[in-house]
Amino acid sequence: MKPHWLSSSVWNLLGTGLPFLVAVVCMPALLHRLGAERYGLLILAWAVVGYFSIFDFGLSRAITQLVAQDYRESPAESGPVVATGITVLGVLGVLGGAVLFLCAPLISHVGKIPQLLQRETIQSVRILGVGLPFVVVSTGLRGALEGVFDFARLNLIRVVAGVGTYLVPVVIASTSLRLDFICAGLVVLRAVICVAYFLRCRAFFGLRDVQYRLDGHLVKRLLTYGGWITVSNLVSPLMAYLDRFLVAGTISVSLAGYYSTSQEIVTKFQIVPAAILAVLFPAISRRHTTSPVQAGEIFLRGTNFVTFTLLPVAVSCLLFAREGLSLWFGPTFGVEAYRVAQILTIGSFVNCLALNPFSFLQGIGRPDVTAKIHVIELPMYLLTLWALTTRFGIVGVALAWSSRMLFDLVLLLIATAKQSAAMREMLRTAVPRMTATIVLLASLVFVEAPAMKVAAVALVALVSARMLWLEWSAGDIALLAAEQ
Repeated sequence: MKPHWLSSSVWNLLGTGLPFLVAVVCMPALLHRLGAERYGLLILAWAVVGYFSIFDFGLSRAITQLVAQDYRESPAESGPVVATGITVLGVLGVLGGAVLFLCAPLISHVGKIPQLLQRETIQSVRILGVGLPFVVVSTGLRGALEGVFDFARLNLIRVVAGVGTYLVPVVIASTSLRLDFICAGLVVLRAVICVAYFLRCRAFFGLRDVQYRLDGHLVKRLLTYGGWITVSNLVSPLMAYLDRFLVAGTISVSLAGYYSTSQEIVTKFQIVPAAILAVLFPAISRRHTTSPVQAGEIFLRGTNFVTFTLLPVAVSCLLFAREGLSLWFGPTFGVEAYRVAQILTIGSFVNCLALNPFSFLQGIGRPDVTAKIHVIELPMYLLTLWALTTRFGIVGVALAWSSRMLFDLVLLLIATAKQSAAMREMLRTAVPRMTATIVLLASLVFVEAPAMKVAAVALVALVSARMLWLEWSAGDIALLAAEQ
């Protein structure tokens, strides 16, 4: 049976959405149990692991693309690609873990970490370094399964991993407040998840009969593609997490918890485009070489579904940011964080729109373009971040972060338009819709009356439902070519 984009996207939504629901319950419990400082450090520890995941050097994305292109008659035909990829990732993961382990004392002295927590922080970072190889190898195994649209089993594993990421700290915090104990529990979880991914790949790709060695030809193919991804993986997480460390280092660890939590919430919007684009990425990779027009149509359909599925959610979060945060974390948190959350909501929505051209460019084999864009953005973002933080404090940090997302979207759309005449035609439809939704979202910041908020959410939901229905009526998105 051919994979359907909607069922695969639903599996992806479950894989990320269910853990988010667990996070909604667990994060306030962790804040209450650990206190603001330890909670802020735990959030930063997650950010450290996220950044050091760059040691996959873009190979997980490369594995997805190569498997999508090479997979034909038998799953075993992609076995050598997967085996070579995870062998390289294992080596890189060990190297990255060693760097993180050795850098632990330096990381513990970054920012205003209380003296009493510095030793505990060092131990936590070292433990995370030990677990990093499991995280890195898992990304490659997951990428291989995405390349063959095995989203059902893939996301069953992701649910366990995501839910465990929040439940494990809660369980451990009920008996001990030590961050290093919590990090040790998370490392054990990641090791188990890595084994689960490997067992699925071994059965699916026939890895029992494949030699685990460094095939020079395959290594070159992977690194050629992954090298440019690495540039993005170095720069993009730095820009994504720098604001959190800036708040912790120049303002306070406690406010870093407020800021990071608001950002954690709104960046979960990425669940929607990630669920859809993870399915469309291998489809675009397969179709672009034979039919650029069809690849462009897949891009446009995906963009429309992402935009109008996400818009009512973003509007609701922006309009009811203060009420939601107050109910979730308490009135003090709501007052301190709601304006920041509103600004970050706009930025996160823009970022989700940017993921569409970003994924398209990488899907057609142009990761060099996305990498160059990130390199251009970095110095401009650093300057903007410094200027706005100095003048407006934590609100300025949020403004700088959201402004970068808008600049990123503009550059990616320009780069996408340059790929072909077909893409320029697609963007004539997509860009006005993107612009209108961004302007609408930003204008709603000024709405204060409860009745107006409810009316705005209802109206946006109706319009979005209408647009989604029209898009659905246009027919299915074909993931595979007819001959496959």
